Amino acid sequence: MVANHLTVADIVVACALVLPFQTALDAGFRKAMPNVSNWMDRVIKLPEVVARLGNVKFAAKVIKAQVVAKKEEVKVAAKKDKAEGHDDDEEKPAKKEVDPLDVLPPSKFDLYNFKTFFVNSKDRRGEGMKAFFEQYDKEGYCIYFVNYTMYEGEGVVTYQTANLLNGFL
Repeated sequence: MVANHLTVADIVVACALVLPFQTALDAGFRKAMPNVSNWMDRVIKLPEVVARLGNVKFAAKVIKAQVVAKKEEVKVAAKKDKAEGHDDDEEKPAKKEVDPLDVLPPSKFDLYNFKTFFVNSKDRRGEGMKAFFEQYDKEGYCIYFVNYTMYEGEGVVTYQTANLLNGFL
């Protein structure tokens, strides 16, 4: 605090330290760092801060992570399996991830061959589009027509237009 006035820097640092002071920075830390603790205590007791953050209570002890309990549960479950005669070497059937596209009916439209033909075609608007509409499968695919109206000043800077198009696609 500068001359006992709250600054933006005080607010930012105090907000960043609220969670550590509530969970990890216990009484031992606060005793070792009295200036930081006193400053934090003064900041969080200001009426403006209490109105936004509420009453902040410092941690008496460091809060332990819950990961240790999960590891013990896994070890206990493994011991039970071995005691029941289950071997870890037995292969369990792997669950296959179901692709939602596999549920769709097969399409007659061979997209790879069409793209190859279209890219190598000299007359893309003529014979390329004619081949597309002959091979197009209405049940398996859909077509969208997008008409984009350019406003004045758009498309002047090439890289910005390319970024906008990539984001759209």
